[in-house]
Amino acid sequence: MHSFKNIQSPFLWLNIGFVLTVCSLLIGHLFSQTLYLTTGKEVPEKYANTREGEFFELPFTVRLVDFQIQRENAAIKQYRSTLEIKHDNGHNYTAEISVNHPFRMRSWWIYQYGYDTSGEGRYTQLLLVRDPLVYLTYAGMILIILSAVALIFRKEQK
Repeated sequence: MHSFKNIQSPFLWLNIGFVLTVCSLLIGHLFSQTLYLTTGKEVPEKYANTREGEFFELPFTVRLVDFQIQRENAAIKQYRSTLEIKHDNGHNYTAEISVNHPFRMRSWWIYQYGYDTSGEGRYTQLLLVRDPLVYLTYAGMILIILSAVALIFRKEQK
């Protein structure tokens, strides 16, 4: 009969966390999506393009509410878009995104990718990234951290 003493071993949980993290990253990469979307103030956009130019129907619509460019000494310092996002499940969001400050909605990340270079702010360009296994990756990383802390305290107790 096997002993269940090892199930309490932080080293075992560390390895499980590592395997979970690596597997979810590799498999998640196979199922992840990177899409490009250009949306304006008039009509909400429901379709995005893949790198290959194929159309993909989104589970939400995106509409540009406002666009702002912040300048410093005639150079663009920052640009940001205020978006209205309506999910098919009935949830509505108002999101402000800028470069390096994306909006996260479930397994979707919405990044500021480009803008109307005429300066009129008629449209914004977005990069949409979806990773359906991101939460498994987070769970694996948390398991690794907790196991490492447990290993440190376990050695200190001996």
